[in-house]
Amino acid sequence: MRRSVVLAAVAVMSLSSLGCMGGMGAPPAPTPADYAAVLATPSRPADDRA
Repeated sequence: MRRSVVLAAVAVMSLSSLGCMGGMGAPPAPTPADYAAVLATPSRPADDRA
């Protein structure tokens, strides 16, 4: 049921690390604000079926 939240968190971490390596000024690790944003987004039932 929470798999979509986990996938979203992994995506945030991946984007953050890629942004840091790309020199876009992204933090090297997700901040608590990033986690809060992920948890605040409503999960779609379609994501859980994948």
